[in-house]
Amino acid sequence: VAVKVCRDPALLDGFRNEVKLLRHCQELGLPGVVPLLAADLEHLPAYLVTPLFERGSLAQNPPAGPAALRELALRLARILADLAAQGVVHGDLKPSNILIDASVQPWVADLGGARRPRP
Repeated sequence: VAVKVCRDPALLDGFRNEVKLLRHCQELGLPGVVPLLAADLEHLPAYLVTPLFERGSLAQNPPAGPAALRELALRLARILADLAAQGVVHGDLKPSNILIDASVQPWVADLGGARRPRP
């Protein structure tokens, strides 16, 4: 597993937002959003636990060739479309926030800056 820790009380709101959105995505069964395995927001340091993606991030493991890049882009577009359908905007999507699993599937991570636009 991977453990993300928040020691700074000033960052707790974003951390809480991330846990809330991860739980919401999990309840909806949205594919491609990193699953939340556990979290403690009541104590400092607060933490959340997700699966460990041994291939790391897209920044560490870019696609090999145009076909792989196209497939990755299509999969990411589906994930982002599912999030958008729920009114969620990631807000900080970058290669280091896209994790790659053993079967080279992308997973969107770091929803701390994500938001739901106001109507």
